[in-house]
Amino acid sequence: MTAQGKKTTTGLVRGDRILITDDPAKASTRTRGDWHPSRVKTGATAATVLDKQAISGRRTRYNVVTDAGSVLDLSGGQTFLLAPPAPSSEPTGAAATIVLPHTGLGVPHGRLSARDLRHRDLGGSRVGYSAVLYLDEQVAGRILNDYGTDTWFEPVEATPFGEADLAAFVGQCRDEDGATVTVETVLDALIDEQEAADAVRQVLTREWTPVRLLTPIQPAGQGHGHVKGLPFGAGAPADRTWWGAIVRALHHKRPLNDGEIYQIWTGQVWEALPSIEDVTRVERPGGAQ
Repeated sequence: MTAQGKKTTTGLVRGDRILITDDPAKASTRTRGDWHPSRVKTGATAATVLDKQAISGRRTRYNVVTDAGSVLDLSGGQTFLLAPPAPSSEPTGAAATIVLPHTGLGVPHGRLSARDLRHRDLGGSRVGYSAVLYLDEQVAGRILNDYGTDTWFEPVEATPFGEADLAAFVGQCRDEDGATVTVETVLDALIDEQEAADAVRQVLTREWTPVRLLTPIQPAGQGHGHVKGLPFGAGAPADRTWWGAIVRALHHKRPLNDGEIYQIWTGQVWEALPSIEDVTRVERPGGAQ
């Protein structure tokens, strides 16, 4: 079900598509008519309601999943906005409209997710793995890599999302440079996206700030992208006033090699941290030089 028209927060049910914001000045679900992008200011988060729980003496608490895959436990004070219908899994020929925050993959919609990842040691340096591919909250099939090489999709019986649907989805995906991608690239990216989201969640649970290392795939300067390491924790706030301290601590623990970059999670996107040279330059007497 998709939240449309006039609906109060207490009327939300499992599966409703909503937008969440802390700004009471923004539109709420009491606004008549379908949601329209012009009503939403920066900061709203798209989400799907998983369940709700009435708490004595408080407003209803909702448990939701965002398009980025992170789980939020929200308690009543947020403003819920109307959301447009979830995009169909049918091929439309449209270009990618959503960029997955942890991998940078452009996708036509955020309804697909890879979960329940399992690794298997194949000996030597090879590792096989498997995961379950979901369309919304329904199992579509398994993502398999039994030999540590190619990754493929194995649909389950009576799946709502078969191989033809996956091919149509992949045809609308784009990498960070806007180029088309393969089925294998998309399946691996969905797994990487979930792994990164889980790691970010674990870091935030410890009240640390997520940071990750980007290592160039090819020698620096050849422009072939970076391998994105799993997020780990920095013991300082994500506020920019702390970035210099974070950079110094990271440099002390592990100096960067040529072409490597540290990024920090700001809550919505990954941003590049300044280099140790930039940090020490502005700290010299007389300011930046």
